[in-house]
Amino acid sequence: MKKTLIGVLLALMSLPSLSQSSDIAVNDISASEVSADNREINDYLGELTDEDAALGSVMTDVVKIKRERCDLNMGILDIKLIATKDDVFKDLKEKVEANPAYIKSFEYANQMKSHFGKCS
Repeated sequence: MKKTLIGVLLALMSLPSLSQSSDIAVNDISASEVSADNREINDYLGELTDEDAALGSVMTDVVKIKRERCDLNMGILDIKLIATKDDVFKDLKEKVEANPAYIKSFEYANQMKSHFGKCS
């Protein structure tokens, strides 16, 4: 619960900068989106993948590792925050865009686990 509250507060504090991002347009974010259930998150990830395969694939892996290792269910705000602010995420996304097979590499899996698999 504490992790979720911290994540929500951080996301809300950076909301004005997110709305200026060209990567992902931040629509009117309601409270229901912040506490979205897994079905809503999975639907959102599917939409991301349809729009940008690399973005959706890497973000799906981030959400999956957070669920498995940290028992953390991310909200849509968390996803948007990572997609726009996290340098490791951006690096992984660029590498997957350049080479879609990279997502199956040991280097990708190791970087994903070491960065996003940490529970704080």
